[in-house]
Amino acid sequence: MLLLVVLEYLFLDEKKYAFNDTVTSINAGILSLLLKIGGRYLSATLYGPLYDHIHIFDLPKNSPYTWLLCFFTQDLVYYLGHRAIHEAGVFWSFHQMHHSSEYYNLSTALRQGAVQDVAMLFFDLLQAIAIPPNIFVVHRYLNIIYQFWIHSSVSVEHMHVILNISCVNN
Repeated sequence: MLLLVVLEYLFLDEKKYAFNDTVTSINAGILSLLLKIGGRYLSATLYGPLYDHIHIFDLPKNSPYTWLLCFFTQDLVYYLGHRAIHEAGVFWSFHQMHHSSEYYNLSTALRQGAVQDVAMLFFDLLQAIAIPPNIFVVHRYLNIIYQFWIHSSVSVEHMHVILNISCVNN
């Protein structure tokens, strides 16, 4: 991810970066990563047993349609959780740091609240009514990578129609 930050700085628009802001974002990202391991572990640990007890639909694990459904479900659930974090005061306190930069770039994507994943736990677990655990875990981590990418100044025209992207997040 740090390599992508450097590449964005070098090849896109260096006016979107300030050294002190970037260092703050990277340091916050490192701290957040160390503390988020617990929230992500909790989500992955609770998901399997919860799925076994509450899933309503038996989606075929090998079907590309199941994987596609999970792709869009994960994007929707992430959006709903992210929206809740913006709307509820206590959750906003977990997320506010992410919006404290004056710049919108990949280093800002690293600037996350350390306990934000605990706030997202409820939204992650909602998917247990249908999405098999192995597919959930893959898509949850792909979504984290995707959320990093959408903080780039690079955008794909009209993508916001179907996915949660930077112009919607901004």
